[in-house]
Amino acid sequence: MTNDIRLHTTFFDHPKTVKLERKCGTEGVLALLRLWLWVRDNKPDGILGGEEDVEIAAKWSGDKGVLYSTLIEVGFLVKQTSGKTSLKNWAKRNPWAVGAVTRQLRAKKGGCAKHGKKCDECKDDCPNSTKTYCQQVLAPAPSPSPLLSSPSPTPKESIKTVRFKKPSLEEVQKYITEKGYDIDPQGFIDKCESNGWTVGKFQAPMKNWKSTINTWHRNNKQSKEGEGEWYE
Repeated sequence: MTNDIRLHTTFFDHPKTVKLERKCGTEGVLALLRLWLWVRDNKPDGILGGEEDVEIAAKWSGDKGVLYSTLIEVGFLVKQTSGKTSLKNWAKRNPWAVGAVTRQLRAKKGGCAKHGKKCDECKDDCPNSTKTYCQQVLAPAPSPSPLLSSPSPTPKESIKTVRFKKPSLEEVQKYITEKGYDIDPQGFIDKCESNGWTVGKFQAPMKNWKSTINTWHRNNKQSKEGEGEWYE
């Protein structure tokens, strides 16, 4: 994961930056940059504590409270009624940083689902029903010597293959009626039979006959070449 922030090319010439430098010097501008980088790694949502927390994160070595009050005054920080402080427009300027926690959680959940485990951070939000944790290391299964045995084939029952089933005339008629399409059910089936129940110019095997009817309906609405003609 890349740990960085977005910084506009006009940052150093922006009026707010100029005001910050006049009041706190160059060290104040550097402190702001340190604060942003610290937030990226530790508080990606942009929500901070109070005066002391902000100045510690920014490594401000000047007079206590000066940096904090100046950042609020010029508009880099916003003081909330709860007593906490937030970086102004942080989510807008650095959306990738704000979404870091969500991406990490999704990755952890994905790893849990893959290995059939439940991670400590996910808790009840984890999609798995098992009670083990990511930190536990599953004992690897003993691997046979390649000289003595060959890899075991994948059991057929573990491979889930959804086979296409041709619809009956009644099923096609019912679906077309429900959708209110102006399509001849028998004509649809006859056309599919003649094409070997394939679609597209490359004649790919049909997977969903309802989707094919929907496509036929949309294309027929745009054509005047005749009712029931095949388009795919």
